[in-house]
Amino acid sequence: MKGSRPPSQTEIESVARCFWDDYTQRHLALFMLGVSVGGRISELLALNIGDVYQNN
Repeated sequence: MKGSRPPSQTEIESVARCFWDDYTQRHLALFMLGVSVGGRISELLALNIGDVYQNN
């Protein structure tokens, strides 16, 4: 089975510009996290704030 190629910087920026609604910051943060770490959508949606943020 052939794998997929990573998105180009231009493609990432193009998708990121599509997030303009009441949840823009949330959606953009999830998208950028997923692109950065190669996460699957199911893994990203299962995250809780405590999984990625520590208040020390």
